[in-house]
Amino acid sequence: MLARLFAMPENGPTNRSGSVGRRAVALGAAAVAGAAVVSLLRTSGTGPRLDPLWAVGRYAGWALPESILGFRATRELNVSDARFADALSSNVFVVVAAWLVVLLAVAVAVVGARRGLLRPRWALAAVLAAHSVGLLALQIMANGWVSQRYLLAPSMLLFAALVALPVPTTETATSLGTLPLAGLAALLLVTGAANFRSNDTNRHDAPRWTEQVRAAAVRCNLDRTLSAVSVRGGPARYPSYVVIPCHELRGGPIRCDGVTCVNVYAATRPAGRSRPAEPRSPG
Repeated sequence: MLARLFAMPENGPTNRSGSVGRRAVALGAAAVAGAAVVSLLRTSGTGPRLDPLWAVGRYAGWALPESILGFRATRELNVSDARFADALSSNVFVVVAAWLVVLLAVAVAVVGARRGLLRPRWALAAVLAAHSVGLLALQIMANGWVSQRYLLAPSMLLFAALVALPVPTTETATSLGTLPLAGLAALLLVTGAANFRSNDTNRHDAPRWTEQVRAAAVRCNLDRTLSAVSVRGGPARYPSYVVIPCHELRGGPIRCDGVTCVNVYAATRPAGRSRPAEPRSPG
């Protein structure tokens, strides 16, 4: 297919832009395919899981429902593979509701197009939807497991695909033809507002930053030999630390030796390990 796209002749100035566009799409597709191969060959976490059916199943049973309805309604679906089947059976109405929203958008686009109210961008919607599925599948297969952070870009592609369907015609841009698009926008706004803040996350269990900095300042002031202290940036079960130079916590002028103010790594590294200090400009 890529060879055919590159081989298409430019039959005059009217076709030149279309041919250039096709070649750009072909180059983009080749780049994505190359990135996919590299990602799938890498080993991270539990290792790659080259199972497209598993990945598509996760998209249908978790990614799409959470994108449409939000985390609060679908939190029980974001579980390990061992628990996913049970979670899916106990949340079947949630999954069905999310897919009904998508099917309703398609049905409205079909009916609106037949009545001359809408002009759906079918090809654009199909490409966006396919990239949404493909991108999520690529990410979770390359890592071998599912994480919520992988859903950000596929969700945006899904929303763009839905927006490409209820496009009003020129004649109905200020009348009945705008209602489907307004309804979709209202649904996404409500979902976004309902899920704007959630306490049911791993990062919510992290210590408060203000308390961490206050305790670090006490340590620096009690032990004037300390050049830096480390504080947690995440829950205790994660190796997440932030190193703060003590001169930032003691106040007053910063004492520097040449261009280096503090050897941050040396102040916190385990015994027996060494690493060059990161220089820091006095300004």
